[in-house]
Amino acid sequence: MLRLKIALVLLAAVTSAAAQNPVLHRRAYNQADDGVDIETRSTGRTILPLEASGEYTLGSNEIVEVDLQPDRLSGFITRMGDRESDQGTPLTFFFATSRLSGQRMAFTTRQIHGIWFSFEGTIVRGTARSRDQQGYYLLEGQLVLHDAANQAQQARNVSLPMARQFPTG
Repeated sequence: MLRLKIALVLLAAVTSAAAQNPVLHRRAYNQADDGVDIETRSTGRTILPLEASGEYTLGSNEIVEVDLQPDRLSGFITRMGDRESDQGTPLTFFFATSRLSGQRMAFTTRQIHGIWFSFEGTIVRGTARSRDQQGYYLLEGQLVLHDAANQAQQARNVSLPMARQFPTG
């Protein structure tokens, strides 16, 4: 009986201490809630103009958002789902990893429904005369659509115009 009382007292003490001292546990990478973390692992430095950050038109209702910092590249691709499970649903593929090297840049997006993108290229000055015209900058390089379900890749060379930038303020 004494052992039972001691065990109950110890259990109460441990439970009380745990309630008073909560502990945070680090989640393993790639758990189910992975979509909440949109932080991009980025390496390298760029000499591209930081004002080249913005939206680049990928196609009808599709964009590539690029956010350039001297030592960081982040962004996302947004497009409409085209599979039975996501038909007509806007999907946002955040950059998972990115790399900068002088004028060159590369990124790989996170996977959604077995689809992800990778890109290698640069940003060049387009023919538009001002930032408020589409095409002031062009995102040029090779964009690859990866499809895990069909074990396929669709690579294409792109020259994506920067969307019109409206004056602020």
